[in-house]
Amino acid sequence: MPKKKRKKKSRPASGSGPVRTVIERCPHRMTGAMDFPGVTVYPAVWESHLERFLICLLAFCEDVSMIKAQSIHLAYFFDGVMRQYTPDIEIVINNLKKYIEVKALAQLIREKSLEKYLAIAKSIQSQGEHLDFITNDQMPPMWTSNANLLLRYLKQECPTPVQEQVSKALESGACTIRDVLAELGPAVALVDIYTLIARRHLCFDWDECLTSNALVSLPDKPFKRMTYEAIRTAGRFADLLASMALGHRPPDERLLAAAGARRWPLSGPSPLGFVGGFSPAQLGHFERQVSHRARDAAGSAAPENDPANPANTQPTERR
Repeated sequence: MPKKKRKKKSRPASGSGPVRTVIERCPHRMTGAMDFPGVTVYPAVWESHLERFLICLLAFCEDVSMIKAQSIHLAYFFDGVMRQYTPDIEIVINNLKKYIEVKALAQLIREKSLEKYLAIAKSIQSQGEHLDFITNDQMPPMWTSNANLLLRYLKQECPTPVQEQVSKALESGACTIRDVLAELGPAVALVDIYTLIARRHLCFDWDECLTSNALVSLPDKPFKRMTYEAIRTAGRFADLLASMALGHRPPDERLLAAAGARRWPLSGPSPLGFVGGFSPAQLGHFERQVSHRARDAAGSAAPENDPANPANTQPTERR
């Protein structure tokens, strides 16, 4: 019996969507897309947890004005063959376009991968473009945890009078969220503070867990907004990755070996890895259970403001 010809999938028009179709290679492989109006040109697709973490963080960066994912094909020469490379993410930062390859550090610097990505970096450099490598070493777990919490407040609006009251309360310097709420009374709720942080009107220390006990301040008094440069230069191996982005093999072989020897668990065991089908209700139940167990294993309770906390049976509302 003759084989049926596969229909070619239509490609989106230039700039209207990803140039490469994200394919789920196995039943338990998770992919998705995130949309931030005014920042993402189209929903930014992700096909790994690291890509999702980075897109979340980029949404809170004051210097990032545009985010695209899987946006362009770039040619490069490797092993005697002209090949095609699709950057994971494309951003515009201070009117400068940058491509980003997101990869686990240990995977990126394997000898075969290292040579391939050095060839890609050299090719992009020769075309006058810019490439950065972002790995799990540059995205601390606390940053991604805080970003996941704030994500739900990113599209909310805070009334102007409330914003003015909070700004006035913080004119003298940083203060805990709990103290701000106590000072301003029922006119201001926790959801308002989180919305102001998510919309970059207030700042906090990203290295600390965001709860009602966290210190917040007006921008630069003293806390600063998240920036892409802070992400790019974070971690022990930032200089090594910056050298690779220029197409240079890192000269410090000991540091390269140290980077390859490290292992970071990207996620804990999850029932979502089971090959089979679940109803949406079951998926939500499993995700909550995994969240609780992960925190218990780390020796800490769920933040009082986190909907995953069983104590929070009602959503936060403005009083």
